[in-house]
This record gives sequence, structure tokens and C-alpha cells, in this order.
Amino acid sequence: MERTLDRTPVPLPGTLRQLFAVLEGAGYEVWVVGGAVRDHLLGRPVHDYDLTTDAPPEAIAALFPDAIGTGRQFLSMRVPVGEDRYELTTYRTEQSYGDHRHPGAVRPVAHIGEDLCRRDFTIGAICYHPLRGYYDPLDGMSDLRSGRVRAVGEAACRFEEDALRILRGIRLASELGFVIERATAAAMAAKAGLLPSLSGERMLYELDRILRGAHPGALDALLERGALAFLGIEGRGPLAPLGTLPPDPIPRWTALFAGMPQPRAALARASAALRMPGALTGGVAASLDAMAGLEGERTDRNLKRMMGRYGPARVADGIRAGGACGRLSPAEAEDLSLRMQGILQRGEPYCRGMLAVNGRDLIRLGYRGKAVGETLDRLLARVIDCPAYNEYNKILADLMQDARMGLQNGR
Repeated sequence: MERTLDRTPVPLPGTLRQLFAVLEGAGYEVWVVGGAVRDHLLGRPVHDYDLTTDAPPEAIAALFPDAIGTGRQFLSMRVPVGEDRYELTTYRTEQSYGDHRHPGAVRPVAHIGEDLCRRDFTIGAICYHPLRGYYDPLDGMSDLRSGRVRAVGEAACRFEEDALRILRGIRLASELGFVIERATAAAMAAKAGLLPSLSGERMLYELDRILRGAHPGALDALLERGALAFLGIEGRGPLAPLGTLPPDPIPRWTALFAGMPQPRAALARASAALRMPGALTGGVAASLDAMAGLEGERTDRNLKRMMGRYGPARVADGIRAGGACGRLSPAEAEDLSLRMQGILQRGEPYCRGMLAVNGRDLIRLGYRGKAVGETLDRLLARVIDCPAYNEYNKILADLMQDARMGLQNGR
């Protein structure tokens, strides 16, 4: 079914209109291009504005003295206007992508149409001008209406120039729910061998957004070809079920690795290759361990033990991920989730901090050293089995009786 596009004017902040007025008052032209135009046409919120112009960097610097060259060799400037900042790039063509990521040389061109031909996907090569309206020489609007990701020009050349475009195209398909046009998909598969040339940080950014999109199954074609094996991401089934999870990184990444033969080994390899933040790696590792800990024993006792060891949030993520990747059946995942909610609602203890007594109480009774921790663990094990036992006076009376009988250790 074709989409209806919003052809109304793209909303432009007042500061952006000022930028247009200054540049065009000096005899130059400027257009909004890329994601802002695409998102408005699709009825999505517009956030960032990328701009393209025939003004050379030196003219931009003269008109906006506070402008900073963010990639002067690539003809890009960051222009402050009031409280806002805008990325402004001179019309250009690009040549000699020696590293399959960055152009070795760029040269300015006179017409915006030439500039658009060097861009990656047609749906990001639509321009807008507040007076001239939309300019779409590559028929990107047709692809938007059809829900299609199509490379500009020869797809294999676009991915040979910049291999990150492979992941970027898949990310667009995942976030927008689009399909990848057949020739574009074939070129992605053919050029997937260039992906190891990319930096881990850039790949992580794109993969994270792919996994958190509404349609992460867009990545399946690369997984089926083993194209991400160099990252340790391989040997798992379709990713479509991940779309049922909350769009947060930890449950989505947990489900990705949980569907692999050796989840923790795969996580360690991917974490190193992608330079994943410690918080993400640690959260996924805890969720994987919690899920594994629940596979063999799904009792309330074991559920509380996992909650105490990894925290309820990570246990919840592990349960969701296990259900999404097939490690837990839907019924098992739902049962565990409901029982954990009941434990939390009833306030049943699952960690030392929830005990009616604490280490200071034990020290006052004469416990010392590791005997404090051992005694708290023993009390927690009893309270997990019998929540009603978790009363200050009751526990204290038992401890005092133990003290009188000389049963406590490490005094």
C-alpha cells in the first residue's frame, strides 16, 4: 500500500530562516536536504536540519564570522545562528574513497543536482526551499510512497565508496519499516566484505539503531550470509521477534546474543570489536546470565535469587529476551514475568538490603569479619523461602539465642 506524503511546507525555525535570508541576500542559494525533508514528508517529527549551498566555505565564513569548519577539506561548516547550530555543506562531488569510508578528494560543483548524485539513498536526496518548494530529481518521493530504500545511481559504487552506507540503509529500513530495493539489497550483500574496514564505533551506532527499530529483521539478510561473523554476531535465527521487545538497547542486544550458540563468548567478541560501552556490555551480560539461571529452575526461590544477584531490571530483560529468541517459550516467559511482578508487588525480600536486619545490627551482637556477610546470606536464604520470617524482632531474637549458645562464627 502506498503512503500519502505530506507535501505541506517543511517547518523551519526562525534562526534557519535568518540563515536563508543572509545567504540568499548575498546572492547564494541554500536548500534543506536529507532527513528533515524525508521525515516531514512521512509525517514524522523533524529534528536536525542539514543544509546544502552553492556558497564556498570562505564566503560562509565571511557572512558568519563565528562559523567553524567541521570538515573544511570536505567543504562543510557549522554555522551558529542565535542559539542554534546548522551544518552547511557546499555543493560537491567526491572521489577516491581509498578507505571505503571517506573521500580522498572533493571538488565544488555549481548545481545542486550534481551534489545530489553523490548521496547514498534517494529518500535522503530530496531538497526543500521555502519559496521554491521541493526539488526531487532522483524520484525519492516515489520511493517514500512505496516504502522502499533505493541507492542513488549504481548501488555497488555507493557501497564501494562508503561501506557504512550498507548498515545505514538497513537502519533506515528497520526504523521506517521499508523494504530494501532488490538491486540495492544485492549490492549490499556483494559488498558486505567491506564492513570490517569500518570503525567499531560507527558500526555500533548503526547496529544499535537497527536493533532498536520497529523492524530489526531488516538485518537478517546480512546475518544469513555470515557478513557479521567478524564481530561475533552469527549463528542465530531471524531477528523479527526482537521487534516485540521494548525499544531499549539492553533487551534488544540481549535477545540478539541469546539466540547464538555461545551467547557470552559472542558478546565478549562483539563488545571488543564494536567498543561497546561498559554499561551496555555489563547490562547485556547480566541479562544473559539471569536468563541462563532461570532456564534450569523456574521456581520463585530461584527467581528471587536471580533478582538479588542481577537486579529486577536485568532479570526482566533476560526473561523478555529469552521469550523473543526462543530460549523460553512464550508461556514460560509470561509466567516468569507475572511471578516476578507478584514478588515485587508483595514486597518479598530478594536481596540483603531488604532484610529487616543489617550488618550494623550483627556487629552490635558481636559478629565480626566475614561472619557478618555469611550470616546475612544465611538469613536471606531463609527469608526467600519464608518471607514472613523477615521481622526485626524475630530475627534478632534468633540471633541473640545463637549468641548465647555460642553458635555464631568469627566472633
